[in-house]
This record gives sequence, C-alpha cells and structure tokens, in this order.
Amino acid sequence: MKRPIVLVLAAALLLAAGVGTTAAAGPRWRRTANKLGDLLRRELGLAQTATELQEAVDILERERLGVDYDAAILAHAGRESMRRLDSYRRGRAERQDTVSERASAMYKLARGGILRFAFDDLAPNGQTRTAQRVATGRRLRWLVRHDLHELSAYQRAEVRAEAELLAATRELQVLSALSTVQTMQSSVLGEARGIVGPKLRAAKRSRKQVTQSDRTSDRALRAQRDLQREVSKHWRTLKSLKGLGRHGRLVRPVPGKVVGRFGTYKDPVLRLEMVRHGVELRVRADQAVRVIDKGRVVLVSRLPGFEDVVVVDHGAGQFSMTGRLWKVAVAAGDEIERGDVLGHAAPKTVDDGLGRTVYLEVRHGDRPIDPAPYLRRARRR
Repeated sequence: MKRPIVLVLAAALLLAAGVGTTAAAGPRWRRTANKLGDLLRRELGLAQTATELQEAVDILERERLGVDYDAAILAHAGRESMRRLDSYRRGRAERQDTVSERASAMYKLARGGILRFAFDDLAPNGQTRTAQRVATGRRLRWLVRHDLHELSAYQRAEVRAEAELLAATRELQVLSALSTVQTMQSSVLGEARGIVGPKLRAAKRSRKQVTQSDRTSDRALRAQRDLQREVSKHWRTLKSLKGLGRHGRLVRPVPGKVVGRFGTYKDPVLRLEMVRHGVELRVRADQAVRVIDKGRVVLVSRLPGFEDVVVVDHGAGQFSMTGRLWKVAVAAGDEIERGDVLGHAAPKTVDDGLGRTVYLEVRHGDRPIDPAPYLRRARRR
C-alpha cells in the first residue's frame, strides 16, 4: 500500500469537498478550457485516490485469503497435535498399568526372603524353585526396564505434542488478531470508497456535459489533451485492478493446453490420490516459456521434480511460480515485463504420464489458486 489508509481517506475527503473553478476573461473557448481543466484535475485527483483505495482493497483481500489459508493449516495441525497427544496419553496410561503389574509381580516373587531359600524343594523340571524364581525375576526386571524406557518415550512425545498444540494455538490467536485488524481496515477503506466513488462518477458526468454541450469544446479539449489522457489512463487502471492482470491482459507461459489440472488427482503412474497446487501445460521440447504478468523475480532455484523454477512477485500479494525450466534467462531481483522469456522447457526427469510439460502455480499470499480461469483469458504468444 503506497499510503497509510488514514492519509488515503483524508485525501479522499479533501477531494470530495470539491475544487473551485477559476474564472478567466477572454474568448469563450478559453473559459471553457479553464473550466474543463478544473473538472479534469478534480476527476484526476479522485481517480488517483480511487486507484490507491482499490489497490489497498486488493492487498487486504490477498492478505485475508492468506490468513484464512494459514488458519486452516494451523487448525489442521492443532487437531493432529491433539489427536497425537490423546494417543500418547492413552499409551502412557496403559504402559504405567503394565509397569505397576510387573513391579507387583516382582515384589510377590521376592516376598519371604531367606526362609524361602532355606525350605525350597526341587521343581518338577529338576531346577530348584529358587532358581526358577531368580530366572523369572531377571525376566521381569528386563521387562520392567523396557516398559520404563517406553514410558519415558511416551512422556517425551507427549511433551512435544503439547508444545506443538500450544504453538498452533498461539499462532491462531495471532492470526485472529490480524483478521480483526484487517476487518477494521476493510471497513475504513469501504467508507472511503463510498465517498470517492460517487464523487468520481459525478465529476466524470460534469466533464462530459461540458465537452458535449459547448460548441467550442473541441478546441478546449485540445488545450487540455494531456490531462484528458491522464484521466483516461487512470480509468483503465481502475478497471484492470481486479485479480491477476492488473497491468493488462495476461500472457500464457506457453500456447499448449492444460493437461494436468489444479486440485486433487490420481497419479497415472503411481495410481495414488495426490494434490496439485498448479497446472501442467503441454509444451514442445526446448520451447520458450514466458512470464504471465509483469513483476519482480524473487527466486530462481531448483526443486526436485520441477527442475529450475522461477518465482515472480506481481504485487498486491500475488505470486507465480513457473517450473520445469532450464536455460533460465532471469535472475533474482530482475524487474520483468509481461510476456518476457523466463527460460526454456526442460526435459522431464520423472515420468508422470503427462508427457513434456511446464508447471505454473499462482498464489494469493500463501494460498494457492487455480490459474486456469486466468489462462483462458490470457493472450497466446
């Protein structure tokens, strides 16, 4: 977000209050040009503020999606920690009962002391009853030591599970606080947009009335053409701010169709249920692979199964990862334009039954989203 929300709101209120038009003597077209200039400057200021507000709303939405995704993962981790903790506690209780039973047996075996040794008879197998008791005692002692070792392992595992559960609970509390702050910010931004939006539309109507009703408007428009271009540019920016493609229509990484879809799927080779956080696009050998939108390269690395990957930050909490590359043409920190070549399609090291493909993953914050709807509207290069 370029400006603090309070400053953006203050700017919106000032602009909404209106800007006085200047009176000027001279030809009619000059007076019209001055009036039109005032209206264009007012509309431009409102459009700039509306753009900043929309960008702030988009960023908050990405952050909210990321917080929701993290909360879901932490909730799952908390449930798993609770399940393990319950299992460890049951196992420890069972082991404690076993230890108590065997310790009691050892006590009974040893009860009687020297008198039992003095009056022992031979057992049926030829051993003295004392020798039997000694052998049994040794076995019991070994079992008790083994049980105590397992009991200690259960206790350590229980402590770890408790720590994991506590950490997950604390992080969930932090995320809850963040969610509350985001809700408040969203409310402030909503109020600001409620002020700026109607004023911006009214300014646009006023400007159109001047340009359509005055016979000298053509000459006045020529005098204010630079302001007119700037206003038009901001209107186009406002229309493109939703989701990916905020800088214009997306570009497909490669023209090939999607052969591996987002979400749960059955691996054709392993025959197992698996989850894919992106899509697989069919590609020719060594074909150039392009970035879907402008942004900054934040990572170039190698991941097992994905060969070389490039991660690009597209702004407003949106990232893309393009994988199965080689001959990478960018480096971390590079500013790249929509459609720039990232690298070329690499040979696949692990057969997954899909043939040669390029992998594309898109995330809003930490949350993976299906890129297929964006690709359907993207340009092919």
